[in-house]
Amino acid sequence: MHIALYRKFRPKQFKDVISQNNITTTLKNEVKLKKIAHAYIFSGPKGTGKTSCAKIFSKAINCKNPQDGEPCLECNVCKGLEDEALLDVTELDAASNNGVNDIRFLKDEANFVPSYCKFRVYILDEVHMLSSSAFNALLKIMESPPKHLIFILATTDVYKIPSTVLSRCQRFDFNRINLKDMEAKIGEIAGEEKIKITKEAVKKIVSISQGSMRDALSILEKCSIGFEKIGMKELNDVLSIVDEGYVLSLHKAIKELNYSNIIKIINKIYWEGKNLENLVLELINFYREMLYYVNLKEEAKNLLEYCSYLDFFKENENECFNFKEINLVLENFLKLYEKIKYSSNQKFLLEIFTLKVCDNFSKINYENIGNNIEKIKNNCKIKIKDKEKDKEKNIFNRFIDIAKNNNIEIEDE
Repeated sequence: MHIALYRKFRPKQFKDVISQNNITTTLKNEVKLKKIAHAYIFSGPKGTGKTSCAKIFSKAINCKNPQDGEPCLECNVCKGLEDEALLDVTELDAASNNGVNDIRFLKDEANFVPSYCKFRVYILDEVHMLSSSAFNALLKIMESPPKHLIFILATTDVYKIPSTVLSRCQRFDFNRINLKDMEAKIGEIAGEEKIKITKEAVKKIVSISQGSMRDALSILEKCSIGFEKIGMKELNDVLSIVDEGYVLSLHKAIKELNYSNIIKIINKIYWEGKNLENLVLELINFYREMLYYVNLKEEAKNLLEYCSYLDFFKENENECFNFKEINLVLENFLKLYEKIKYSSNQKFLLEIFTLKVCDNFSKINYENIGNNIEKIKNNCKIKIKDKEKDKEKNIFNRFIDIAKNNNIEIEDE
């Protein structure tokens, strides 16, 4: 049976978890010093290693020969937990087991001592999905748990968990995975799986996954099927990503207030079957990079995780909007992204919002003209005065010539 890449390469020890050193170090120290709390909460974005760390920690505290806080992976306990053959460590999906009866059943079961391990561990994934009554039932167990019982709660929405539950847990907040670390890991996994992929494609996968290792590996696996080598073209085709050329063309049409070209470009992208949500995200990324470049120039590269368009801005500074215009575009496209995900007519919505941007640009231009009217008037006055002076000078010179031709002497004062 085929095993998905994100499952095949799930970390088995704390040292395999990337970009969460502060968390893994603390957990290893707790194992080494045998200072194990009765409840933990792992919170953070999806695909950052919450469930993986929960599984590793449950192995480490039950391992017969832990090494520097790490599970040995060789003893019967480690092997049994790795194969999910031991029932002393139970992983429950709180999204589908979120009722009070589910937690009451867990409470009754939790009172039994573990059959093979030192601790009975319950890993509750997506714990924020529990109902209010289920949280109250869980709270009763957590207030006075048996010595052999440990809870590990994992969630992406920690703010939905009651404070009474939070206060009884050791809390660990997981960060998004560092993009450089993710790039290196994808390259390593691609090498092991003999997947040929270009550096540009790896960077694009990292950029799309936004710090989620699971998403990155899912994209890599999806793109590897049916291609000898993954490049930008293969990646764009499989994921329905809009080519950068379309983004630049659309930007040019917006800048020129060319309404007909905007509609033509969007229509072409739509009939090529590209994902319009991805297009809006790419436009947001484009104008975000422009905002950094306009304000920071060369320093922008140090602050942006991955840069796709900075070289274009550097070579075509006249194509950039000013600060006010960039803010206007980003504000409109961010609103569009929130709406387009739930729209039944994404193409029409994209056209309306993009044309609205152009309309707002027209208003900005009218305001600029109004602000410069006084300057224009002053310039006109200066030119008129200069012409009058020139005219007076010409008349005076002509008068002198006429006087000389008629032998009229002109005395200086």
